[in-house]
Amino acid sequence: MAWFGGKKDDVVVVAVRLDATGQIDWLRAFERRGPTWSDWIKIARAEAIERIRSGEKFVTGERIIYQAGTFKTFDPVRIEERDGGAYLVSGPENGQGDALARVPIL
Repeated sequence: MAWFGGKKDDVVVVAVRLDATGQIDWLRAFERRGPTWSDWIKIARAEAIERIRSGEKFVTGERIIYQAGTFKTFDPVRIEERDGGAYLVSGPENGQGDALARVPIL
């Protein structure tokens, strides 16, 4: 667990929405915009995978209430290729499908 403050992370994922199959449909996230952060935005699963592959750093975390653009971050989000598909994974998760540890489901 780390206090967010560095410029190394581009997106902080704070929640996810699943589709009927249990796969991530979209992410609720905050995006770095220069020295500050956006309001929360929705990022489609396919867009998140494309952005991570292009080198953007996604991490899981939570916003610290009443402290504007300050986050407590947990784990980097990575892409795992299995069974011909790409999956969004964080932390020690290594199961089947998408698995972002410590991220609430909407």
